[in-house]
Amino acid sequence: MNADEQALKYALALPAAQQSAFLARLNRVQQLEQNMDCGVGDNFDRFWSKAGLVMHRDP
Repeated sequence: MNADEQALKYALALPAAQQSAFLARLNRVQQLEQNMDCGVGDNFDRFWSKAGLVMHRDP
């Protein structure tokens, strides 16, 4: 399990009141990883989708 997957599991285990803010930060990290162009962002996308979450992309 990589760091992105661990962070997502941790976020999903948080109480709902804390989960939203943490997921928003993770979503931003995911966007930044997409710009790295080394497959890191693709892995994060897979974990994000597997968890049933919707990604929000900056235009």
